[in-house]
Amino acid sequence: MKEKNKGKKKSGARRVERRFLAEEGYASQVATGIGMVGSLLLGAGVWEQWVRDEPKSYALYLVLVGGAMLIASLWQSSRGASPIRVGDAGVALEQRNDLRRVPWYQMQHVSMKGDALCLSLEGGAGDVLIPLAAHPKAIAKIVQEAAGRIPSRLEISPNQHQALPQLIEQDGEVLPIDSLQVAGTKCVHCDQVIVMERDARLCPACGAVYNSAHVPQQCKSCGGSLGTRALSA
Repeated sequence: MKEKNKGKKKSGARRVERRFLAEEGYASQVATGIGMVGSLLLGAGVWEQWVRDEPKSYALYLVLVGGAMLIASLWQSSRGASPIRVGDAGVALEQRNDLRRVPWYQMQHVSMKGDALCLSLEGGAGDVLIPLAAHPKAIAKIVQEAAGRIPSRLEISPNQHQALPQLIEQDGEVLPIDSLQVAGTKCVHCDQVIVMERDARLCPACGAVYNSAHVPQQCKSCGGSLGTRALSA
């Protein structure tokens, strides 16, 4: 789900999220690794192509790949990892002027895969991987929120949980969530498409979307109490 990071719209309930920047030095570490491998390949290619008496057929490919990796390392070092937002609307990945939002109810599993947090999305929509080295505090916040909102889908071991940093009140910049684009989303209960945002109601815990005429007493996604607790979009 994508939304433009522009334009503000007031809603009846105040929703907030915390914005986390990537750890300092993460981009430089990744760029350094790419640059080192690229330098090795480029050096080997130059040796095989122009220094040896009999150039190897693959030497030019080493030069091209090595040069491309060096360019990529320079680009990575200037770009850095994108900020991440965590809050009432789920997890949002900043992509230039856009936000890619992943609501809590769309997460089938929240787990660690190697050195990254994996958000497995419903319907075979793929995975969202967040490197631990880049966003330890954002990951700690995601795990904290998921434990309260979608506990049955959180698959973090005690050791993995203890390895995450302890959050303090000052971690992350608190931002209001000005609007949520739910038009075109299907009602979780009746499967009808929401045409107008005023016709949508949201689960306060997982953000599941319902038609205002078909709001059940219990959320079909997270199992939490709903009914009159449903929020306007």
